[in-house]
Amino acid sequence: MLERITIGRDHCGFCGNWGLVAYLDAVIPPGRKVDVAICERCARAVPKAAELLKTIRAAKSPKAKKPPSKARKSRPAHPSANADPSDESEHGPVLGDRELAEREL
Repeated sequence: MLERITIGRDHCGFCGNWGLVAYLDAVIPPGRKVDVAICERCARAVPKAAELLKTIRAAKSPKAKKPPSKARKSRPAHPSANADPSDESEHGPVLGDRELAEREL
């Protein structure tokens, strides 16, 4: 891919900073060859950009969940163990600690 890399002092073609750069060969679509100057900092950023593009290309939309094959039964609502009964006619009178102690004797 990169047949020739040369080193020189120039402005970076990406960030514009002056300093030591590497010249990379590039071909512009009508077949014209140009050298692109790139500094060390920008050259180190190129693999990160390539990895980001790879991640975006490989990303897939989330798959929809399949509906369950048979409907699930809802859990029966059980009253809390220490909740007071709501209707005395079904459960009898509510006894306090004192009445329970007398009843056990």
